Amino acid sequence: MKFRIKRLEIYISYLLPAVIFAAILAGRFLEYLVLLLLITLHEAGHILYANLLGCRIHSISFLPVGLNAGIDTGKLSHRCRIAVNISGPLVNGVLFISGLLIAKDSNGAIYDFFIYPNLYLAVFNILPIWPLDGSKILQDLLLARTGLLFATGLIRALSAILAIILIAAGAVLIVVGSLNLSLIVIGGYILYAVRSEKIEMAYLDIKNILNRRSHLKKKKMLPARVIVVLQSVSLGELIKALDFDNFHIIHILDDSFALVKTITEQEAMDGMMRCNASVTLKELVDGIMQE
Repeated sequence: MKFRIKRLEIYISYLLPAVIFAAILAGRFLEYLVLLLLITLHEAGHILYANLLGCRIHSISFLPVGLNAGIDTGKLSHRCRIAVNISGPLVNGVLFISGLLIAKDSNGAIYDFFIYPNLYLAVFNILPIWPLDGSKILQDLLLARTGLLFATGLIRALSAILAIILIAAGAVLIVVGSLNLSLIVIGGYILYAVRSEKIEMAYLDIKNILNRRSHLKKKKMLPARVIVVLQSVSLGELIKALDFDNFHIIHILDDSFALVKTITEQEAMDGMMRCNASVTLKELVDGIMQE
């Protein structure tokens, strides 16, 4: 169910009442309620820090696994995006340490309901699995070194591998007599997320490039990165080397390493829009010189 409150889109999952009812039937409603609260506090960490940096919150989703906020971080530097993404696990880390300090003379209930869940949430969310916080942190760490497409491709591959490991571990536990489907369910969900989010990840790459262009128009200045590339390289390969935070100046060399032409990333993007990703930089330059 979706509705809007001014510019904020609110989404409530139809599965949420069913999961709450199932938790009540299983006698686990209190544990589920506490977990939802901790996940909501985790998400609040993202929201509060993003607000401090001036980001717009465009959606709030109420899901069976807790609150999820849609935050527009496209105009932030990669360091600020890392800070926003790590703020959620940090909240759970602080709650975990606070719980340990409070629980010195307490019984085991606080460990089961508060301390261990916060530890699990902090650790699980920094794993490099899409769409967890860890995958977004790793993506921003890789961008300046590897470019857009390689970083997202690597994260999707890591996510799939870790998901398969979780499913295998869950299957082993069942074989040895421990009937716990949680690892299989989590692994299956990750595989589904990796498959369904492929288009969204590609969209986010393009969106961040476009955001950088609008940011340059607004600020009038941006840091630049110089790339030297042979003219035999395709536009698709070149785009893979771009990152989010710099405007790129591209020096194109021939096979003798002589400078053929210098272009900007905008000219490369325009060329890919006119032609396709398989066009070489030599073909692009020849086309520019003929115009």
